[in-house]
Amino acid sequence: MAKRTGVDFTTVRQLMLSFPGVVEGTSFGTPGFRARNKLLARLREDGDTLILTSEDRDALLESDPETFYVTPHYQDYPRVLIRLSRVDREVLRSLIEKAWRLAASARQVKEFESGSFQAPKIKDLPKKPVLKVISGAERERHLARTRRICLELPEVEEKEAWSAPTFRVSGKMFAMFVSGHHGDGRIALWLSAEPGVQAMLVDAAPEKFFVPPYQGKQGWIGVHLDRNDDGEIRFHMTQAYRRVASPRLVAALESILKTKPSD
Repeated sequence: MAKRTGVDFTTVRQLMLSFPGVVEGTSFGTPGFRARNKLLARLREDGDTLILTSEDRDALLESDPETFYVTPHYQDYPRVLIRLSRVDREVLRSLIEKAWRLAASARQVKEFESGSFQAPKIKDLPKKPVLKVISGAERERHLARTRRICLELPEVEEKEAWSAPTFRVSGKMFAMFVSGHHGDGRIALWLSAEPGVQAMLVDAAPEKFFVPPYQGKQGWIGVHLDRNDDGEIRFHMTQAYRRVASPRLVAALESILKTKPSD
């Protein structure tokens, strides 16, 4: 069997745009492709995963789980996640064609099958900004670190939401782990914070803290994991936890802190 070399996003764009009616844009801030206003695919924030419409997901997962996978977020949607660094080009082209046929009009299918459609060449494709990509190893290292610190807190549960690990107590979210959100190159925690804390931290140390999208309007803080040590992360995590935990759990936390040595 020939060694698989995978594909890059330039190849994905060439394949997607080789079908009539496919339009490139963005979806959740990353490059995406639509046909007749129906989302066919988008690049996931890690830069190596294509989220593609598929009616054959179960068969793909069974045939090659190293290349094809699904997260809980997409479990109830007709989507399969494809590791671009592993997928064979012709296999990907076939899967893209199947996704396109689900959305294309009869006229577009006829145009494609007649051979009259002229796909753009790579050199003719408009240039797109290069996403800043965080390696899988770096992401897993900081996620493991986040879990270790966060799950020390009483009765904390991890739950995936918006394709990201979130941390909650009594069902209330107080922390979210985010890596490469919309290609921003950050590996960070978004944490609930008391009013005024966000402005104070961002003004005092903009190299360590930032205003995150979405929750930033509610006063949350963005904390760079690669620029804060464990003690700093634990402090801000604990403050966020206190905001949503019950008095009983806050009391349990205080007991733990009294017996725990400082970093």
